[in-house]
Amino acid sequence: MMTRKAFLKTTAAALSASATGYELGGAQPDADLLRKQLAGPSGAMIGNSQFQLTLIPRAGLKVKLSHAGSRIVLADGDYSYSFGAPVFDRISTGREGNDTIVVLEGLTQGRIHVRQEFRIPADHPWIEERITIVNQSSEVLALPYGRCGFVLPLAVQGSATAGP
Repeated sequence: MMTRKAFLKTTAAALSASATGYELGGAQPDADLLRKQLAGPSGAMIGNSQFQLTLIPRAGLKVKLSHAGSRIVLADGDYSYSFGAPVFDRISTGREGNDTIVVLEGLTQGRIHVRQEFRIPADHPWIEERITIVNQSSEVLALPYGRCGFVLPLAVQGSATAGP
């Protein structure tokens, strides 16, 4: 089993080496040129030398994640929440050391409070994500199959997927 962080780190290394011709330990593009922030209720666009992440909160969360060097889209669409999409009413961006942090907070219809944090280090080739859910109702809540994750819709033609 591979964690999301390990997958993205491995993918970044492979994509970076093939798309840009240098290894992760070598020279890299200036992360400041690739990092953008559009803070506010409309969302945020942040990134580092390897990844560009766009977040648009609404009833749920629209995300687009792409590899910066190759521009290959790794996720594009509504973020998947198995317990219901939260309506985000707060978004904030900030910096902690070399990390850019985006925090979204909201509630699902079932009264689950969701705090979702994305941390993008300027000096590392990955994105970290932390999701905290809190049951705010008086009823017991069981989420034995609770899952959250990025989605990449793919068109299937016959027995193969279309596109890059």
